[in-house]
Amino acid sequence: GPKTFGQASGLPAGTSKMGLLADWLQKWMACVWPLCQGWSSATSNSSKAPVLKRNNDGIKKLPRFGTVYEGPYIILVNFLQECRERGCKALTAEQHERLLAAVEGLSKQGTQDVSINSEFFKDQDATKSKQALESWGVACGKDNKSKEKKPRSVTYLSESPRNADMPRTVSEMNAHYESVLSGISFNNIWFVDNIPVSIEVLMHGFTSLDQLLSRYSIRPGKLSKWIAAIAEQYNDVPFHNWGHAVGVFQFLYMALTTGGAQRFFNFMDILALLVAAVGHDVGHFGLNNIFLTKTGHSLSITYNDVSPLENMHSSTCFQTLSRDGINFLDAADNHTRTLIREKVIQAILSTDMAHHFEHVDRFSARVADKDPWETDTKHSRDKQQASKSDRRMLLQAFVQTADLGHNCRPWAVHKHMIVALEEEFFQQGDKEREFDMLPIMPMMDRHAGSAASAQGFFLGKMVKPLLGPFTKFVQKQLGDDLLNSIDENIANWAGLLAKHGEKMTAAQLVPKDEADDESDGSPMSSASLVIGKRTTS
Repeated sequence: GPKTFGQASGLPAGTSKMGLLADWLQKWMACVWPLCQGWSSATSNSSKAPVLKRNNDGIKKLPRFGTVYEGPYIILVNFLQECRERGCKALTAEQHERLLAAVEGLSKQGTQDVSINSEFFKDQDATKSKQALESWGVACGKDNKSKEKKPRSVTYLSESPRNADMPRTVSEMNAHYESVLSGISFNNIWFVDNIPVSIEVLMHGFTSLDQLLSRYSIRPGKLSKWIAAIAEQYNDVPFHNWGHAVGVFQFLYMALTTGGAQRFFNFMDILALLVAAVGHDVGHFGLNNIFLTKTGHSLSITYNDVSPLENMHSSTCFQTLSRDGINFLDAADNHTRTLIREKVIQAILSTDMAHHFEHVDRFSARVADKDPWETDTKHSRDKQQASKSDRRMLLQAFVQTADLGHNCRPWAVHKHMIVALEEEFFQQGDKEREFDMLPIMPMMDRHAGSAASAQGFFLGKMVKPLLGPFTKFVQKQLGDDLLNSIDENIANWAGLLAKHGEKMTAAQLVPKDEADDESDGSPMSSASLVIGKRTTS
């Protein structure tokens, strides 16, 4: 498994928890600091290779993906590793302050703040970066006062294209569902308002994975009823709807099968991944955690302002499971049910974007570590024990990546997802205006905001740092396709904004993009999800 701080520093195993580590480091630095002035982190020609690949600036860029987010976890692992290998050298005042900030970041309760002044964000506009991060609930400082702009009106339309030539026999249906679940071009709109067909598709996913249901004596009928009950509790919101849940399920299934990633998990992990995908946003009403906290919503009160949405989603999953006739885990023993529940809850809670960079920090550090990841753990108890912490981290990383998976689908699909997400943002902004919550949160103001203008930052600085390490666990072809798609999406948004104006919304830009394709002789995409129009009054 990955080395803990205790292992990296030679501490006893009992001191590896974050709180004890932070306390130990603070005391250690207080003792060492008077003796250490002017430490240099320059690398030396040591014959022993460090656990984390380094260059003179810190973590070395990982192969196949550009940059690494260097958070407090990586900073401290690097420092401890260098001390173990080369001995403690004197610290400059700047290095001392950086290490202290990392210690405080790890020991802080709740969400860690992200500094937009860090090296990782230096190539981005600070104001736009701050707005994008705060729109996703990532703490990075106080809100800036938004400037008043001319109001604009909006009309929101949706289309639901359907395939008229659906296969009819069971074998044809299974082949069709496998094709749908295995491709990168999956489009959420296919299942937004067609729950019966979506249940068949998801059940195909559950039943086609070897021994998954039989191992836990899961009756397909009960599982199907649970999926239906969960689907009915998804709300009719532009983005976080039932179609999004099916899309997250499909992304995970694709990674496990087409991508071959199931070799890193055991049976229970895979079951937990797919169950979490189904219910990870159940009951979402199109408002983010910041809004719930600021308005004193009952969910925020219930969960003490800690990931209220994600806590509600996981709670709803298991409240629904307790209903008569749909508890598909009723034949499993108590220990098994407890472990599955624990893994599902951890997976769902990890989708809170407020903790995104904390997860990326740890995941990137573990991927950079030279210690190999255990594979083929399904039938080996020893391997399962040895890989327990790794598999938990990987389970969370896979659900997080799948939750953001639409960003690395082909442009013809991705662009419509952003239009839908933008409209959901705007609807929250409308409520903020209604409740006199001024200034309206960044990107939420339909009279001034635009999700399109934030995509360069969001895709490049938030999604890619997670997607890069993720691709290490899938077949190279799929990993390359995902990375190529996100790069193309970044380029396409930049091109549209440059051509039509930086203040244009996604809803305004997408029809222009399709009109350009049509004029060039390219076929119009059949993946249309939302067509939005906004006019300036």
